[in-house]
Amino acid sequence: MLNFDKDALKDSTIGLLSYEYNDGQLLSDLKTRLQSAGADVVDVKLDTAGIFIFNSIYLTFKEDFKEYTQAWGFPVTSLESLLEYNREDPERRIRYGQNLLEEAVQVYTADWSEIDMQIQRADAVLKNAFDEYRLDALVFLNSSGTAAPAAAGYPELTIPLGSEKGGAPQGATFVTGYGEDEKLLNLGYSFEYHTQGRLAP
Repeated sequence: MLNFDKDALKDSTIGLLSYEYNDGQLLSDLKTRLQSAGADVVDVKLDTAGIFIFNSIYLTFKEDFKEYTQAWGFPVTSLESLLEYNREDPERRIRYGQNLLEEAVQVYTADWSEIDMQIQRADAVLKNAFDEYRLDALVFLNSSGTAAPAAAGYPELTIPLGSEKGGAPQGATFVTGYGEDEKLLNLGYSFEYHTQGRLAP
């Protein structure tokens, strides 16, 4: 059983990712909260040019969907059947469309070379950042920096951060190195313990 460490952020080095569309006040608040919990926070930039996870997901989604739904006994076990089911009641079932599913169903043979290239590129970018800045974790607002970690298979965890001016809930997403899930949970627990950012619904 894992015993979480409320002081896991103390003396850690956290890379803060920021994007031009981020709320500046929230970003500043995130940095302050990390520092208050004992972390050394450094500003980090990632060169994620050419990393497109949605371009890879649809390449294997049809077969992945079939395998998963059959394994768990779902009533709909093929992507083709799901598309037909959705079209029967589009106003209710596909209010926002199903373009990505329509693309995925057209793929008969996945291009694994493209998938492997995305994984390797994302892994190299993240490894370089972790090594260069000697990071324990990367942190960013909400889902703004999820592309590279998702492509490379790095663990991610979002912790409540409060809300923005309009009242919408906000979160701080932590990313640790590949396979460092326990470390991620401890850092996330420490952040939540020190910030108490969850808002009651």
